Amino acid sequence: MPIPPLHIEGHRSRSHALYEHLRKAIHDGTLRPGERLIEEVLAEAAGVSRTPVRETLRRLEAEGLVEDADRGMVVTSLSDTDLLELCAVREVLEGMAAALAARAQ
Repeated sequence: MPIPPLHIEGHRSRSHALYEHLRKAIHDGTLRPGERLIEEVLAEAAGVSRTPVRETLRRLEAEGLVEDADRGMVVTSLSDTDLLELCAVREVLEGMAAALAARAQ
């Protein structure tokens, strides 16, 4: 599991910093759909205990970015239906954005 180096800045909580870090790694494809997220590995890579890792995974699960699998959490995969729905929503939003931009000029 390739986890980019994590440097937790002063005033932020470890859980929040880890959450932002993993969320970004999922969005940019560093952590791929179906990839297992092992608490011990994440805790060691981030230099934190397993408690912030559990909190982070619960937040990511609530957002639909990870899901509970047989043996731990995995990065969520999009089904063909999910992808089609996302494309349909994006098509409508891009049309609205173009219309609003045209009116603003």
